[in-house]
Amino acid sequence: MKKIKVSNKNSGLFTKTIISLFIIVLNTNSFQAQKSNQKINASVGIETFSSGNGHGAFFSPQLNLIKGKNTFNGGPVLQKRSQLMNGFKVGYSRELTIDSSDVSEHAEKNLFQLHFFSSFQYTKNLPLSYSTVKNEKMIWGDSKPGIEKIVLTTCEINIGFELYVNITNQISWKNQIAASAYYNTNYSTKLEHQKFAPTLYLGTGLCFFLK
Repeated sequence: MKKIKVSNKNSGLFTKTIISLFIIVLNTNSFQAQKSNQKINASVGIETFSSGNGHGAFFSPQLNLIKGKNTFNGGPVLQKRSQLMNGFKVGYSRELTIDSSDVSEHAEKNLFQLHFFSSFQYTKNLPLSYSTVKNEKMIWGDSKPGIEKIVLTTCEINIGFELYVNITNQISWKNQIAASAYYNTNYSTKLEHQKFAPTLYLGTGLCFFLK
């Protein structure tokens, strides 16, 4: 079995970030309980997603900070093909299906919750997915050797909607669809895969709310 390879520099940065966010959440919850009915809550989750950026599927553990209708989240990303954790994803979402006056810590959640969301993803020096490599070889044949060794650094922005299916008050299944655009910052070999292009983003995952 392949071992997951994590960049030491990125790993240290992400670990410190996640720990810091947890400390902020715990301290803020204690402070907010005395100041407001709308505390900052937290959830953790795991999601998988893919778009037309040429890298294939990704996995990402996420920490979410929630206040009322607003959620901020972030975490490292792991490429399925290479098993490299060489990047991160951050995002924001706002719930569209409730009135802010109805937000209550102990309120029973609706079965479905619709959110608007946006996210930014950065990955460094990752290979093309197997399907992208296969497609490029079919187009270029032997005229472009070493396509499978090409690594690209990619920035991507996604804007769309996510639907939460609340299994319980503490567990939710999240599904995302978004318009997306990516840009390869170190694109040097001309390929059918474009340096910059709009595309479609699809994602799904589970969220576990901390109480």
